[in-house]
Amino acid sequence: MSKYLSPAAIIAMVVWLAFWSWYLSGEYLTVYGRSLQQAPVFRLQHGQLKYTGQEVFSFKPSTAIPQLNPEHHQLLNSVSRYLRTHPNLYLHLKGLCASFEMNGTSYDDLGLARAEALKGLLVAAGAPPRRILTEAEQFDNLISVEGQLHGAVLFSFSENGWEKPVSFKSFIANQEQARYTLHFPEGRYELQETTEKAPPLLDSLIVFVGRRPESKVLITGFSNSQEEEKTPYNLAELRARAVRQYLLTHGLDRKRVDMRFVLHESNSTDYSKVELKIKE
Repeated sequence: MSKYLSPAAIIAMVVWLAFWSWYLSGEYLTVYGRSLQQAPVFRLQHGQLKYTGQEVFSFKPSTAIPQLNPEHHQLLNSVSRYLRTHPNLYLHLKGLCASFEMNGTSYDDLGLARAEALKGLLVAAGAPPRRILTEAEQFDNLISVEGQLHGAVLFSFSENGWEKPVSFKSFIANQEQARYTLHFPEGRYELQETTEKAPPLLDSLIVFVGRRPESKVLITGFSNSQEEEKTPYNLAELRARAVRQYLLTHGLDRKRVDMRFVLHESNSTDYSKVELKIKE
């Protein structure tokens, strides 16, 4: 028996290894989603805006960079123009990611990074940034086509966007206190749930701090013992991180944002909140 493998044996081994590499990688994605031969149909319809075609926004696993072609730019331009001509509309972008994906972005959530990436493309095409709202959700049924994940960003329109930013003049007038509070319903940490309409306040804070290069923002997340007993999460931390993420994704330098968490022994809902303090 020859101590060297024959050419036929080498070819057979290469084919065998290639098959199992393809099979296992396909299984890895199929466990968490659906595998198709071609991209699924993408439909976007609202009023006079109508689009039907192949799914246009796909991502490689664990990345937030959309794969684009000329058809994508046509849709981005159409959506941007539609928002400009309908000043009462808001576009909601929900970025999805599967539990098996790794997040190597600067965002706390890969889904949010994907939504923000598309928001950036829309803004570059002329869309008004304040009327594009982004959020994230974990979803393990993403569609896989030739190694690309499809359906990773959902589009929807509404007339119930966040209110306009707080008046900049009134924000300066309140600077004597230099402390602002956002209250959350018991057990909640999403910014949309705050009673003070968090985004308008935070938008004004970003502008205010941006004009004072020496100032910083201290975020303190609070929770009370009663609500902490009802949830496995650290609500004080989640509330503070939600506020911090908003500030960072809307232009504030991370070096100018400090954060801490406080669990209060009281059962009062007065401690279901986040306090922001501007430090000079």
